[in-house]
Amino acid sequence: MVNGGNHCLYLCSPNVSTVKELLDRNLHLGDIPIYDTTRDVIMLNRSRLSQVDLNKKLEEAMKKIVRLQDQLDTQRSETDFLTFGGLPSTVIQALKTGSLTTA
Repeated sequence: MVNGGNHCLYLCSPNVSTVKELLDRNLHLGDIPIYDTTRDVIMLNRSRLSQVDLNKKLEEAMKKIVRLQDQLDTQRSETDFLTFGGLPSTVIQALKTGSLTTA
């Protein structure tokens, strides 16, 4: 005890590894000494969690892109069927490539 028992000198590091644990103990990152590895553990863990969240969002976006591509392919097939349904295949290919000439 310091100053007649009015203050306490804390010489240890809290046993925390996440920001949530730090906040649960009513502490802040600034409460941990700069040279303490606990600070590094907390920051590395936060970085890892951020990367996990980012990877999840990226996977969701990729699944959405694949789903939209499938929908686009379906729409393209339906459009081609409606547009070219009664034409011969040679005319369809000429229209698609732009090589159809008029006589």
